[in-house]
This record gives sequence, C-alpha cells and structure tokens, in this order.
Amino acid sequence: MPPGVVPFPFGKCRVCRDRATGVHYGVATCEGCKGFFKRSTLRGDKYKCFFGGQCDISPQNRNRCKSCRFRRCLESGMAIDGKFKVQKRNKVWVHTIMSPLLAMPKGLLVSSRSICMSVIFSSPERISSELLS
Repeated sequence: MPPGVVPFPFGKCRVCRDRATGVHYGVATCEGCKGFFKRSTLRGDKYKCFFGGQCDISPQNRNRCKSCRFRRCLESGMAIDGKFKVQKRNKVWVHTIMSPLLAMPKGLLVSSRSICMSVIFSSPERISSELLS
C-alpha cells in the first residue's frame, strides 16, 4: 500500500472498532452496528445489561450485550433525527464530515465515492453557512 493511503477510508467503527464502511446515522460505523442501531431504534427496543453496564463491545463479542452496544451507539453520537442526520434532499452533510473539507481552499470540493458519494460545487464559506442554519 502506498504511503499516506488509509487502508479503510472511514477508519474503525465508533461502536465496536470493526472496519467502518461509511457514515451511518451521523457516525462512522460498520454495517453490523448500522443495522443494529436502525432495528433497535425503529422497534423502540429497551435493553438491560446483566453485567453491570461495562461490557466490552468488540467485533468478536458485539452481539453479547445489546444494552451496552446500544449505549455505545448513542454515546458515539448516532441519531435517527437531529443535527447529526445527513439531509440527502439538500445534500448537506454533518459538520463532522465536512469540517476537514472546510479547511480546503475555495473552489471545487470533490469527495470521493468512499467518503460521501457526491461532488460539491461551492465555496467552503457557503457550505459552512448552510450547515449552521
């Protein structure tokens, strides 16, 4: 792998530390945690930890305690609605995704398919003002 190339463009899942496949519900997560959070939220499931609420959530044991996994989802910032939601209709991205791009010079901001699957033709100031409104 060439120097400076990140093996996983999104890094590790903020919930279980597996390979993140994208930004889901406002946070870089793996497919497993994305689906778990969606199902848990849409069904309104309530979980209880039987081990004191301190379970280690890793790729190998993330299915052992739903309570601690869901808590980690919320602590990492995952949200169905709210300011971290990606608003597709306006192609406005969450601040955590855009902040590295806002530091770029004015002009064409291109994000590869592995980042956000879109191209923005705008200045960083305009994008920043849209995010703050």
